[in-house]
Formats: sequence, C-alpha cells, structure tokens
Amino acid sequence: MATELPQGFGVPKRDPEVIDQCLRKLTEKGQRLLQICANQLKRMRELNVLNEDGSELLESIPTYVFGGSGSGAKATIAFVGETGEGKSTLLNALLGCGGIAPTSGSSACTCVATEFGGRTPDMHSKFYAIVEYISREDFEQEVQALRQEIQDKDGTIDYDEDNDLDTTMESSDTRSQYTTDGSSLQSYDAAIDKLKALFPGFQERDLSGISEKVRALYETEPLKSGKRVIESNNDSEFVDEVFKVVSAKNGSSGNEPELWPLVKVVKIYLDSDVLRTGAVLVDLPGIQDSNAARTGVANEYLEKADRVIIVSRLSRALDRKPTANLAKAHFERQIQSAGRKRITLVCTWCDSFKPSDAKTDFKDVPGFLKKFAELSRGTEKLSNHALRALSPKERNDYRIGVEMAKKQLNDFCRQTLDEEMPKRLSEKYCEVVKENVDVKSFLVASTRYQELADMGAGDDDDEAYETQIPQLKNYCMRIPVEQRAYKAASFISSDVVRIYSDLGLFLTSIGTSLNPETLNAIKIELKEAGTDLKKDLIELRNVAIQATGVDIDGMIDQVGEFARNAKTDSANVLQRFRKKYKSPVTFLALCRRNGTWKIGSEPGKDLNDRLLDGLADNIHGEWKSTILNIEQKLDSFKIDSVRRLGGFQVQWEGINFNFQKFLWT
Repeated sequence: MATELPQGFGVPKRDPEVIDQCLRKLTEKGQRLLQICANQLKRMRELNVLNEDGSELLESIPTYVFGGSGSGAKATIAFVGETGEGKSTLLNALLGCGGIAPTSGSSACTCVATEFGGRTPDMHSKFYAIVEYISREDFEQEVQALRQEIQDKDGTIDYDEDNDLDTTMESSDTRSQYTTDGSSLQSYDAAIDKLKALFPGFQERDLSGISEKVRALYETEPLKSGKRVIESNNDSEFVDEVFKVVSAKNGSSGNEPELWPLVKVVKIYLDSDVLRTGAVLVDLPGIQDSNAARTGVANEYLEKADRVIIVSRLSRALDRKPTANLAKAHFERQIQSAGRKRITLVCTWCDSFKPSDAKTDFKDVPGFLKKFAELSRGTEKLSNHALRALSPKERNDYRIGVEMAKKQLNDFCRQTLDEEMPKRLSEKYCEVVKENVDVKSFLVASTRYQELADMGAGDDDDEAYETQIPQLKNYCMRIPVEQRAYKAASFISSDVVRIYSDLGLFLTSIGTSLNPETLNAIKIELKEAGTDLKKDLIELRNVAIQATGVDIDGMIDQVGEFARNAKTDSANVLQRFRKKYKSPVTFLALCRRNGTWKIGSEPGKDLNDRLLDGLADNIHGEWKSTILNIEQKLDSFKIDSVRRLGGFQVQWEGINFNFQKFLWT
C-alpha cells in the first residue's frame, strides 16, 4: 500500500506504478539516444568513411537497445509450503478474487503449479487460462516408474508385449527416484488411480499393453497440441471450468478420459492490483508429486523465481521441520546464484490467533502476563443470577464494557504478536541457515481481509491494514519495480554512456575524413543528443529521489511502530509514578499543573517528558539513520552525474576543436 509522505520531506508519494512509469520513460530516452548514435554511424557508412572500429561500434548498438527494452520484464514470486498451510487462501486475498486459487477443500489444489499474471492486450475476456500438459515422453517415463513400483510390490511383470516402450525409458537407477519418497501421492494406489482416470476401466493387468493406449491418447486434443485455453467474463464460471480440467471427479464413473493427471502447469491471467507492476505469483504444489514432469516444473520455478515466499501456519512456523528445510534450501540457492541473502516468510491463519494462544506463547515476555491479567478481568462473565439482578440499562452497559474489554485484550495480544514473532522468526531461521540473514516476515489474516473486502473496505482501512495483506501486496508489487530500477540504472549509467563516449572518441579519431558540411551536421545532431543526455540524467536524478522514498517510508513505518510501543511504555511510566506517589490528591494536583511539579530547590520536573522520552529517543535515532542514508544516495548520484557530464564535455570540446582546426586548414 502506497504511503502518503508528510509535507516538507521533498519526496513525492512512493507509488510503485509511478516509479515504474519514470523508469520506462528513462529507458525509452536511453534507447532514443542510442538510435541517434546508430544513425550517425550509418550516415558515415554511406559516405564510406566508417572504418572497422566504427563498424564494430555500430554492430554493438542493437544489443544495448535490446537490453534497455527489458524494462517491462516480469518478476516471478513463488509461494511454497506444505499442504493446508493456507497458500491458496493467501493468494486469493492478494489477488482480490475470492476463489481463483483452489483451496485445500479441493483435490486440485496441491497437485499442480498455478501461475497468476496480468492480462495482455490480446486477451479479451476478463479471465483467461492456459492449461499446459506434460509431454508424451515425460508420461511414458512416469508409466515406467509405475511398472517398477508394481514389480517391487508384486514380483515381476512380463514386458514382452511392450518392448518398444521399454526402449524409451530411463534406467532403473533413475526410475527409483520416483518411488523412494514416502509421500502419499507417490504411493502405488495413487498411481493406479491416475491410470484409471486416464483409461476408464483400467486394471493392473492392462499395464503390459499401456504403450498403445498412451500413444492413442496423445493423438487427441488437447494433448496433441499440449495445451488448452479457458476464458470467461464470469469469475464463477471460469473457476468451475478450470476446476473441471485440473481436478479428479471423486470416483465417479465415466467412459471419457480425465486428463487431470497430465496437467503440468496452469497459467491464469486476470486484472489485479498486485499484478499491475509485473509481478507473477506462483502457487507451487504443497507436497512432492509422483509426476516427474510436475515435480520438475516446481523445481524450475524455485530455481528461476526472483523471490521465494515460504508460507507456514502461524502455530507451526517456529517448530515445523519441513518449513525450516524449505528456508534452508532456498537460502543455499541464493548463495549459489550470488543473490541477496534473505528469507521471506508469511505466517498464515493469524485470524485464528486467540488470547489463550498469546498467554501460552508470550508468557516469558516481561510484563506480558501482568498486563494480560489486568485486561482479562474486564472480560469476566457475570453469573445468570447476577445478570438478572441488573436493570436493562445496566445489562446493556455491562455487555458493552465486556466487548470493549475483549477488544482491548485482543488488540494487546495482536500487538505483542506483531512485536515478538518477527524477532523469534529471525532468530530461528538465522539459526537454521547458520548465518546472519535478512528475515522478512508477514503475519497475515487472509480470511479476515477477504471478509472486510467483501464489506467494501479498502487497503487503507485500519482493520484491513492490521491483516498485513496490504503490506504483503505492496511488497510483491515492489519486487518487479526494484528489478527494473536496477536494470534501467545499469542501462543508462553503463551501456548508453559507454556507447555515446565511444562514438565521441571515434568522431575525434577520424578527424578530417569528413567534409565540413557533414561534420557540421553531425555537430548539430550531437549537440541535440547532448541535450537529451542532460535530460536523461535529470530523469535519473528523479529516480534517485524516488529511491529515497524507500528510506522515508521505512522511517514512517518505524515511527508508527514506535508510537504503538510508546502507548505501552507510557502506561508503565504512569503506573510506576502512581505507585511512587500513592496519594490520589498528589496525582490530581499534578494533573491540574499539566504534569509539572517541583520539590524544594530541585529542578522542575515534567511527567510529559517521561512519558515521551522513549518515543523521542527512538524517533531521533531513526531520523538520523534515514537522513544519513538519503544523503549518501544523493551524494553518490551527484558525484556520478558530475563525472559523466564532465566526461561528455571533454569529449565534445575535443570534437569541436578538431572541427574548428579542420575549417581553418
């Protein structure tokens, strides 16, 4: 969710889409500058004054132009976790579409990778899906693995009738990889069920002649083309159609083959805020699949993903070994690819977090149990006898008081969760990977967010914000923008400037090879190009200013956290003060004096300062850190810009000097 910056900061609203538009414009200007360089070199080639160095320079320009056009590239964000952890419910909340991602109530939800991306202009329906199927070769390998499994289970099988299929199969060592894992989908029964779905009436004895059945099946559509397209303007109809294709019929009989065992990946395209900047969200299978092709797809997504988000139920996040293994495996991939060392965790089912859970989980947090007990007293129920003794107004006041007390207790427990859980997750996963790593965590309440959205609440609504779905949505939107910012900066500061500099040196070196008219024309166009370069650098400066918005927003978010903590700190300060000055008269007198008092010759004291000391210190520290970061970024940009403009000026003066010298000779 974009944050509105306070007046006086000198930084525009940090909206990922606004930054993206600036990056696109900057890249287009860089491309145009390269095109000007290419046009000059082509003109020289037409005049037969382009030597070998110039030809090489001209040939290199299209490569750099292509690199710049990558500013519209997508960023793949893979969501991975065990079955039942709430991945699909989370994705539905992020996408703002109730049931677009099948949840654990359906048999389809964990068996196939599902990709969600933004619609392209050629997709005329609101909802568009491409269902991709595994190839015949991949399926034959899976059948061979099944035969090996049956052989291990029941003894040998006669393969004589199907020797041609055997020749296409892997070795037994390779085949064994499909059967060594203990997950249920790799079991013998699950594999037989798949064959029964594909070949109605299939029996185990039919396995020896399966190759002909496979060949015949792959001669029909949609397997022949390898994909199927589903589109609709109605979300319910669309979801139903996709569900029919990727899910089993729960044992219902029929003569038509069910193709769900052969689905490799489902790619769904729709309009959604979280997808606008180029994010592609991928719901990966929750457990290992016996289908080697689908397992390969999941691994491929994990390898190529620009960010992997590990999803775990809140109650399991700290003690679930598979979740820790996922984090460790992803961390090792980052090391191999020289990527940033970070782990992103999403804890789901925070809707279900109750005060009783907080009492157990945070009993060791200093002061928690005492505050918990104080707030709990207001939630205690009266007996029926006591309720009947109250007047209607008193009963109503009592109920209102209990509801308010419950809300205060829930808010306190949620606040403690938000403060303590990220610290525990960071400690846990740094211990898992045995290294100090950046652990980013979100504690989301997906179901609550969807309920609020159905009632018309926006992402800027306080209750919606507390679910942390808006924060996670914004995090996903930033990922592709950050990547494009890096690519655009590299394109402008390295590729464009290098080509432009090389062209300047080349023109200087060829000297009097050009006639005055041609050289003058080149001079004019290069001057225009220099003006464009200056504009490009100004645009780059604006991007640098936008980048400081990250620091500003980070500070604002942190100040919000400080303010929430200050509320508790102030209550503790006030409680200690009242204990020290137990007389109510003393406290009332202090209130009448606006919190100030003086004892004898001692300096005057102010309770307000005590209440705000912690908040002021925290804000001051964060402010210094933020301003320092901003100054460093702007100084770095200023030095870089001056260096590049200085280099351009020297080159231009050299060209101009040679030109004037040529005119007078």
